[in-house]
Amino acid sequence: MSGFGIGIGAGYMRSEQSFRHAGISRYSLNLLDALFTHHPDHAYEVFVNTNFEAPDRWRAIPAVHIRPEVPDKTGGRALFEHFVGAGRAAKAGAKVWFSTSHLCPFSRRIPRVPTVHDIIALKFPELFPPKMARYMRFALSYACRKADAVLVNSEATKADIVATFAVDPDRIRVVPHAAGNRLTRVLPEAVGDDALRALGIPFPRYLLAIGTVEPRKNLPRLFEALAQLKRNGLLGDLGLVVGGGKGWKDSPIYDRLAELEIGDRVHFLGYVDDAGLPKLYARCEAFVFPSLYEGFGAPLVEAMICGAPIVASRQAALTEVADEAGVFFDPLDPGDMARVLAETLEDRSGREARVALGLKQAEFYTWPRVAQQTLGVLGDVVRHR
Repeated sequence: MSGFGIGIGAGYMRSEQSFRHAGISRYSLNLLDALFTHHPDHAYEVFVNTNFEAPDRWRAIPAVHIRPEVPDKTGGRALFEHFVGAGRAAKAGAKVWFSTSHLCPFSRRIPRVPTVHDIIALKFPELFPPKMARYMRFALSYACRKADAVLVNSEATKADIVATFAVDPDRIRVVPHAAGNRLTRVLPEAVGDDALRALGIPFPRYLLAIGTVEPRKNLPRLFEALAQLKRNGLLGDLGLVVGGGKGWKDSPIYDRLAELEIGDRVHFLGYVDDAGLPKLYARCEAFVFPSLYEGFGAPLVEAMICGAPIVASRQAALTEVADEAGVFFDPLDPGDMARVLAETLEDRSGREARVALGLKQAEFYTWPRVAQQTLGVLGDVVRHR
């Protein structure tokens, strides 16, 4: 299909390198960069928040029009995408509206394609402020029922949406994502102890967990698993390094760590930039991802790219993304978590085999592929309008 105009709602996208530039922001930035770089034959009306600083390379592309019109506040962002953005895009000649989030315009002036990253607000509403949980239930329901097509990041998310909203599965289009951070593998032998100390790591050997410190990431049960390993004499000189910014309801997480009396074996790094992540992955004994629920799990892709063995929750999206490169535990059972961790640390040959599988698996997860498949969905919607 020849080039056509695309209106893009990307109000979640951030410029700064901080914990706010994660999740949807990373997805938006990486996908748009791949679209503009590899498919400049389309015209793009890109609506971003008023604080976003677009890369110079985007501004140099004639077909890319950056429009910093989306209010930075959560409520204003939602109102803009629900009521304003698609109309302005259509007026500028766009044939379809694509949102990098779940926010779906109410206007049917042009076809609408939102991206639903997960439905955690419906599965675990207690993990959100009550007003946010109620709004998310409405917004997700509207997007999944009314949009012309819905992009999702995994077969697991598609299955959740079809089961929850009883929608036509043909309207839910799966386009797996890629790594959120732009990483290049560093071999373990290239990362010495001095480099680890420079990153703030106090342990000679460590497990690595990456993600916002919030209830969904299930860190308290991981702490309990570490406590069990310590009681059983299996922890040795091993510590846990947690990389990620503080999130909502984080106080009980730190309280549980204090109760277990293993605070000396857990170190919080805070937000880690792209330069430091490959070194962290390279030297870790295993990357541990104990989340209760994920729509995709981009850190798994990062771990595979960087050659880190994966130990993760036996949760549909995570087993889908890592496949044979990972070993999995019951995220609700600290005992099972401790058992799987102990077996992984002991099984060196199995560890190396899974690393090799992960490196191969990661070759599929690229942003040019995501861009190509996304354009395929948008083109289908425009043709069949």
